Amino acid sequence: MSSSPNTSPFDVLINVVLRGGYDKIRVQSLPTRAPEVWRGLGCWHSSDVWSLGVTVSFSLSISTSANQEKLAHWLASSAIFGAEDKIVQGLTEAWCIAKIRRLIGPLGPPVNNVEYEEEFLVAEELGSTFEHPDTKAETQFITVGTLRQELEKLPGPKVSSELLDFIESLLVIDHTKRPTALEALRHPYLQSLP
Repeated sequence: MSSSPNTSPFDVLINVVLRGGYDKIRVQSLPTRAPEVWRGLGCWHSSDVWSLGVTVSFSLSISTSANQEKLAHWLASSAIFGAEDKIVQGLTEAWCIAKIRRLIGPLGPPVNNVEYEEEFLVAEELGSTFEHPDTKAETQFITVGTLRQELEKLPGPKVSSELLDFIESLLVIDHTKRPTALEALRHPYLQSLP
């Protein structure tokens, strides 16, 4: 993690490790960035739980030999989170915010950060439709559905509702209501794995 010119690496360490969060710059990759980081509230341990939920969404794989689900590296045929499917130039951050809103729900406004307000306003517009220049039909900018709908559309055998519940339990917008890592490990889906 890089630090700003006015922030020493020691300050970053103290904020992240001892105080439990860092709010001077946005951290985390675009696809795995948690809502509280987008809003400017900082990065907390619960932000990593969000990132795990996104990573599991990206890396679902089905074991066909044993007909059991497993978590492994698998790149989805379509981008669930992030800006891989972006159809407009620029606006990468706003696109990512708009997708989270469509997949999970509203994030709330940015907090005490004027820089992020424009991204959130653009994200709101990206959640609407536009007239397609070729077909003249009303077309959505963001074409994903809810997270559950997108995960249920993955190719291969159907993903179990227990695994979908586990992923959804990690991807709670309010970071204060998101499970801790220990609570996530106690989820019935993980407890049922051999």
